[in-house]
Amino acid sequence: MRYTVMSADKEVAVVENDRLEILDQKLVPLYLKRTHNFKKWVEDRAIDATRPNSRVLKKAHGLSRMASDFDTAMLYNAASITDNFWVRKGSETWEDVKFDNDLYFKAAVSTDPTVFNRDPSRTPEFTNIGSREKGWRFIDGDWWLYKNEPAENTMFELLTYKIGSSLGFDMACYEMDEGFIRTRDVTKGEVNMQAIDALVYDHNGVTDENMSYNYDTLYDIKPELAKQYMDIKYLDVLVNNVDRHTKNYAVLTSQETGEIISLAPNYDNDMAFYGYPKILNMDRIHGEMKEFLDLAIRVDYDPPRLDVKTITEILQEFDLRDEMKDYLIAGEKVVVTSVKQGQIVKQLKTVQDLALTKGLVTNGEAKLSEDVWE
Repeated sequence: MRYTVMSADKEVAVVENDRLEILDQKLVPLYLKRTHNFKKWVEDRAIDATRPNSRVLKKAHGLSRMASDFDTAMLYNAASITDNFWVRKGSETWEDVKFDNDLYFKAAVSTDPTVFNRDPSRTPEFTNIGSREKGWRFIDGDWWLYKNEPAENTMFELLTYKIGSSLGFDMACYEMDEGFIRTRDVTKGEVNMQAIDALVYDHNGVTDENMSYNYDTLYDIKPELAKQYMDIKYLDVLVNNVDRHTKNYAVLTSQETGEIISLAPNYDNDMAFYGYPKILNMDRIHGEMKEFLDLAIRVDYDPPRLDVKTITEILQEFDLRDEMKDYLIAGEKVVVTSVKQGQIVKQLKTVQDLALTKGLVTNGEAKLSEDVWE
């Protein structure tokens, strides 16, 4: 079987006999450029088979509930809302495969008794990834992602969005509508969103969630990306979000040139405040916080400060008790204090090294003079 990987109407790679040949190094999906693994790229675009509503959708479209992820995604050319990549199997065009209706939105996000009363038609739900029940809704020319999740997760997703926004971070906007939490497609059909696993991966005992490795990888591409990554991880440790895996943050790339523009706005924070309310002890130096502090000190990260008045008002919206405010402030204090102390230690080390160079240290004692500062 021959497949052609497309970026809109441009051929960027061909696959024949399981061998992928890249035709356009700039526009080919980053994951394919790194791995050449076409099958895995398609599989990763498929709806989560463990979601109950995925089985309903498959049945309504004549797919077996046991259909492979590859066959599920390929039902509608592996096309997705958040990028312009797809797979041509014949003579299709981009106009033929891109989505223009949300007929299966209700069936995807909750229930729709009429789902079996219509002929199957193209839907973005078979490439709507993630473990929560969710659906794409088309409103006034924009796509909105609605999620059906437990009330506590919804609350913490909204809360994290508001806290991140108050810190000046680039956040995907979340709001409530008809009992669901929703966010607008951040690409607006103008850029491609590509998950970070296109760039980072497990290797030589280093995992794809290793903060230093991820930071350095992004810095080598563009220093601004590394700064954006630090902002995401700072918010993660403040709100104890333990779910920042490599499908939960992404880069935005140009559809015209393939250039990496920036990280995508911070999204998918429904696992924030994991373990609430048991986490509300003020011992914040554990787990990811320790790893983040080591990196923040190394790269001289300057964390923005929480505004206590604003945080108080935000928490009041959710009727959360004062311990939550204390928890956030304690996290901020740990980061700010640790970074300052780390900077002092590095400065002292620089002075010590200079003193050694100038021969101003004898038997472990530094004889500092004005010469050290010349």
